[in-house]
Amino acid sequence: MGKEEAAKRSVVVLLAEWPALTNDEVVARVERSFGPPEAQGPEAEAWCRPVAQMGWYMLRTQGVTMTLYLRPAPYFDDPAGVARCIEGDPDLAQFVRHHRAFVSADSLGSDRSQATEYEVLCRLANEFVLPGDGAIFVPEMATLVALTPERRQAMQAAPGLVGLGFAE
Repeated sequence: MGKEEAAKRSVVVLLAEWPALTNDEVVARVERSFGPPEAQGPEAEAWCRPVAQMGWYMLRTQGVTMTLYLRPAPYFDDPAGVARCIEGDPDLAQFVRHHRAFVSADSLGSDRSQATEYEVLCRLANEFVLPGDGAIFVPEMATLVALTPERRQAMQAAPGLVGLGFAE
């Protein structure tokens, strides 16, 4: 698996509101997503560092290097246009039309399987999901799914594509 292929792996959480988090709060959530040190393995490298501007972080855990972006703006350039494409799910379309912020976890490369990368990305993204947040977008699959209470529980029980309702 080459870096170009791995760089396409992202998980984006569309947020109803901008979470006013300090760098320390973001780093604490990231570290919580890593799990206990024993889950990292004996030679694991796990770290998170803010980069240059608020809302952008570089991190590594379980063999996956990634960035984390938190932005107080809609993810899509044309949220209304995206919402028109998903009118079959009116609640999801309404949420996409009106979301105010996003968190994006993006792989920069890994020697791990696609399933492991998505597990790490989903576990990280899940730390930033708040009650009322309604969608996760997986760009590589061009898939947008509603974050129902059932899906949120599934994501906590089985991080990764299975928790989002996809077969791996």
